[in-house]
Amino acid sequence: MTKADNSSPATQTDIHQLSDKLTSVTALLTRTSEKLETHDTRFDSLQQHVDNRADEVMHHFDVVAEDLTHDDRGIFKDRLEQHTDRLQQVHQRLRRIEAYLQLI
Repeated sequence: MTKADNSSPATQTDIHQLSDKLTSVTALLTRTSEKLETHDTRFDSLQQHVDNRADEVMHHFDVVAEDLTHDDRGIFKDRLEQHTDRLQQVHQRLRRIEAYLQLI
């Protein structure tokens, strides 16, 4: 019988070869599964690291935003005080001019 003849019965050698191949495939699947578990652990660790960094970045962003808001309020308050002082000076000058004009 030839190898192309699929109707020939399997011999003990064929069964042993098939068993050996199945054993090697099972071992390969086991190693692959172990590697996947290792990768899953590494991905979980990486995800945790990314989450932690995201929290740190958001905290830093909040701090910077608060600082900018505080600085802006301080700047506007200072500018408002400067304008108030200038307006008071203008009012004083206008009163003096008005008093001078009443004397004329």
